[in-house]
Amino acid sequence: MRTLILTVFFLLLCVSLPAAQPLAERLAPLKKVKVTTADYTQIRTIADLEMQVTIQGSMIYEKDGRLRWQADSPVRTITIIGQESLQNYDCETKKLITLDAKKFPWLKLIRECFTDSFTGDPEKLQKRFQIKEITPHILELKPADPLLADWVRTLQLTFRQDFTAVEKVEIQEKSGDKLEILYRNIKIDPVLPETLWKLPPEQ
Repeated sequence: MRTLILTVFFLLLCVSLPAAQPLAERLAPLKKVKVTTADYTQIRTIADLEMQVTIQGSMIYEKDGRLRWQADSPVRTITIIGQESLQNYDCETKKLITLDAKKFPWLKLIRECFTDSFTGDPEKLQKRFQIKEITPHILELKPADPLLADWVRTLQLTFRQDFTAVEKVEIQEKSGDKLEILYRNIKIDPVLPETLWKLPPEQ
């Protein structure tokens, strides 16, 4: 569950991160994006075991709305995060778990990152991170938020050429583990059926 929370959190964070004024201007196209979809490859390097775990899947994000994070391999699951709850559906066992945001404080943190990441407001993000511009398309973030700092040493984001999305996220954890998320087939503002947000999914 911790890995899921960390992955989801940085998925929400990575799609839009403004910093200093020149960068904020470049990231202006992100403010216009209402829905983002993409396929992803997630690679987790476990330092102690000297091994990698790879997950393939897809995601949908609504600006100031919901996140749908689906894993297709090695195990198929669907996670949906909304304002009131997190739902996780295991497609193999057909088991649905729902977590109430009022009972789990970290869900509130995720919700805050929904809004902070997509508003294009540098001041909000600088409350959580020290932001360093590596290249015009790459940012390195160091957590200032104590909760995040317990998990993460640095976070590096690589933006798409037109600054409408992120192509790569690399997270260096305090444990020595590394998490990479590579996005492909990125689509901006596609028209999607509401049935995608229903769990269990319609067969």
